Amino acid sequence: MSSASEFCIPANPDLTGIGVRVAMYAQNILSFVPAVWKLNDRRVSTSELQTLEAQSSTILITGFAILISAIIQATTTAGLSDFHAIVVLNLSWMNNTSLFIYLLLFTHHVAERLHDAEKADPSSSSTSIAPSDPSSSPTSIAPSHSPLHKRIMMRWALLRMRCSDAQVPSARVIVIIGSLHLSAMAAVGVWLWSHPLAFGNSDPCTLSVSTVILGGKIPIGSAALRAWSILIYALLLIPVVNLVFPILLLAIPYIIFDRGSIIKLTKGMAPNALLRRTPIYIGFSILLAINVIFIINTELQLSWNRALRAQGDDDWTFGQTLAVGLLFLPLRDIVESIVDRWEIQRSKEEAQKERMRKEEDERKEKTREEEAARKEREQARKEQIRAKEEERMRNYTGYV
Repeated sequence: MSSASEFCIPANPDLTGIGVRVAMYAQNILSFVPAVWKLNDRRVSTSELQTLEAQSSTILITGFAILISAIIQATTTAGLSDFHAIVVLNLSWMNNTSLFIYLLLFTHHVAERLHDAEKADPSSSSTSIAPSDPSSSPTSIAPSHSPLHKRIMMRWALLRMRCSDAQVPSARVIVIIGSLHLSAMAAVGVWLWSHPLAFGNSDPCTLSVSTVILGGKIPIGSAALRAWSILIYALLLIPVVNLVFPILLLAIPYIIFDRGSIIKLTKGMAPNALLRRTPIYIGFSILLAINVIFIINTELQLSWNRALRAQGDDDWTFGQTLAVGLLFLPLRDIVESIVDRWEIQRSKEEAQKERMRKEEDERKEKTREEEAARKEREQARKEQIRAKEEERMRNYTGYV
């Protein structure tokens, strides 16, 4: 049996063990469930946003714990190899999922408020139909051929004007936490790829170890991989600024469908709810695809380098037990979403039953009133007939 010293990659179950990986995969994939569930009723309420913010914060704090543990191990005698650092970075990329799910729902929430504002006062809408009078001022009009930045600025001004008194939740806290997590991840990435051999207790043989990108093997010692990695992580180092590119990527569907919505509105036809929800479903699909790619890359990297890894990554440790225990949080969020959805549905059904009962009572009351009116008309008709009969008899008697 080979000794641990014969292996190029030492074991590190507390960071890359099967329990930690499964927990990270599960909590990030499960974070889509309450988000989609809350979107099914076509609205995202302020309370639902607050719930999702708490869920996202929990996942990001867990992500911080993994990064901090990696930094401590890399700077102490415990050591951390560059191979395991890459796995940690893959998990960190996934841990940003909940932040962007929240930002997508927050954007949808604000967009729905803007739509409601436009419905409440179409004359102030930046997408309203141009006035029929050529002499009228078109200053509040932004047709579909207007520059994109102008339409965005006019929509933002309309939103602030029409929804200034609405209770729109602030996304500052979760944005700050998420941005700092991205910066911490980027710092570890720049540190690792600046000099892979100098990172932690990396062995020179790890330069020939393969990492996996989009299913393809690439040696850790690849100069091209190192250059591209440094560039990408350097772009994510500055807090807040590191959110610009991901947000722009997720905003592309909104920009595309925004133009389609404007075209519909200029034709006098409001965009339906499905059209307004399509960008967020596209954003969810992009995030889910990214998560699946990182899961496949990580598992392939661990599998293809199994012969070089010391045994022990699959040992069940306290760190893995703790990570699996944290799965209770997203599962709790899913259960709460189901319960909330059920209560909302039950409230709607009860309200519908109450409305139907009132309508039935009103119908019965109207029927009673109509019956009473009919009887009064019938009685009046009989009185008229009787009066005419009496008058005829009097006339006959007088004649005789």
